Amino acid sequence: MNIVKNLYRKIIPNKIRYYIYSTKNFIKGNFFITNSNSFIDDGLASNHITDFMKDKKFISAYNKGKKNCNSLKNHNSEIYFRAYIACYCAKHALKIRGDFVECGAGKGLISNIICNYIKINSHIKKFYLIDTFEGIPIQNLNNLEKKNVKYLNQIHFNNNYYNEVVKKFKNFFNVKIIKGRIPEILYKLKVKKVSFLHIDMNNSYAEMSAIKFFFSLVSKGGLILLDDYAYDEMFRSTKNAWDKYAKKKNFDILTLPTGQGLIIKV
Repeated sequence: MNIVKNLYRKIIPNKIRYYIYSTKNFIKGNFFITNSNSFIDDGLASNHITDFMKDKKFISAYNKGKKNCNSLKNHNSEIYFRAYIACYCAKHALKIRGDFVECGAGKGLISNIICNYIKINSHIKKFYLIDTFEGIPIQNLNNLEKKNVKYLNQIHFNNNYYNEVVKKFKNFFNVKIIKGRIPEILYKLKVKKVSFLHIDMNNSYAEMSAIKFFFSLVSKGGLILLDDYAYDEMFRSTKNAWDKYAKKKNFDILTLPTGQGLIIKV
């Protein structure tokens, strides 16, 4: 089944795949009536006003971040809404004490969009991008997560992309590219305070390891953005782990319609 899916993704262009997907849903009766304000992308359909899609500053940052980056090569759609939320959080965090950290930087799409959006070179904050830059480790995962991670590695992270990311951020002087596995690499960091923490590692072991390390370092009012918190059932184990941790620490996770989760440190 995975072989067929992979061939389908390689042979059929994204736009045609999306058309096939939409047609199948329409036949099933799962259709959405749009209007001039409609937003339909990345698993989200909304008729609410989305003026950020007309914001030249945001669209410019998005396009610059996407340039020379194949993060969306095997993704069925763009990620405008998720990127907009990440930019909003980062901009807000500029007012809060601490640096920026991204755990699971991947090929640097979201973080590069943020850097362009907030013009990070004009700020004193450092932005630490942490990743293996050669795929998601499968150690310490349950069977479902191993299956999911192997699939994600195959379609998104099937090579060493460290040099690609370094090149992508060469003009951002306060971005620090940290290559290594979480949690081991975290103990070599010199981060004292964090105002914005973005977590996107697609598995519960790595994400729980990250939050246990960083939670006490996040400043009051700081923002923790979870990329895949409620994105898909394939990440159910990760969501369950987050919910358990949140209950233990007595905080709430705001489920966003994009599938992201937002935590405000109090």
